[in-house]
Amino acid sequence: MIELDSFYENLKALSLEPLQCPRNCHESAYQCRQCRNINYENLDSFLCNECGYNKYGRFEFNFMANPSFTFDSMENDEDMKRGWAAIELESENAHRRYQQLLGFKTPLLKIVSSIGE
Repeated sequence: MIELDSFYENLKALSLEPLQCPRNCHESAYQCRQCRNINYENLDSFLCNECGYNKYGRFEFNFMANPSFTFDSMENDEDMKRGWAAIELESENAHRRYQQLLGFKTPLLKIVSSIGE
C-alpha cells in the first residue's frame, strides 16, 4: 500500500488559470495533455485517471528489493498445507513488526515537534 502523506494545492493559482485545449483550437477543454483522455467523473482532477499525467508536478517512486527465499514446488495437499503455514507465519511476523513501528510513531512525533519549536 502506498499512502500519500501530504498534498498541497494552490487554489488561487488554479482559479486564475484558464483551462484551454492544448491543441491549436485553444478552446476550454478538460483533456489530459498527454493522452487526451477526459475524466467525466472529476473534470478538474489533479492526475489523469488514464495515464497518471500531471501538469503541475510528477511523482517518483523508488523501490528496493532483495531476493527472497527460494520456494519449493507444491505437488500435493501436504505441500499446500506447509505453504499456508509459512504464509501465516510470515504474515504474523509482518503484523508484529508493523505494531512495533506504530509504537515508535508517537515518541518520534513528540521528539520532532519539540525540535521544531
